[in-house]
Amino acid sequence: MSDIAVITIPIEEWKATTAMLKGLCTKVDKLTKQTEKELLTIPEVRELLSLSKTTMERYINDGIFEIVRPTMNPSGKRYIKRSEIENKLNNGEISNP
Repeated sequence: MSDIAVITIPIEEWKATTAMLKGLCTKVDKLTKQTEKELLTIPEVRELLSLSKTTMERYINDGIFEIVRPTMNPSGKRYIKRSEIENKLNNGEISNP
């Protein structure tokens, strides 16, 4: 037989939590669509995760996101793999508002 626990939380906290979960599910669904491109630009990642420019650069500098440059040019356009973002979200390494 399984145990049942009843937890009481304020309604506002419950609403905020469910809204956060719905938003997270929507963004994870968007990340996992097979038709979406694998390499995202920095602005695309910032928009997807609702990150400020400063936070995004900190994530890059701290090695949270690995930069991919399709060309050998060190000043070329920077990308981040969609699969890396998805893995970090699923593993709780980054949070999503």
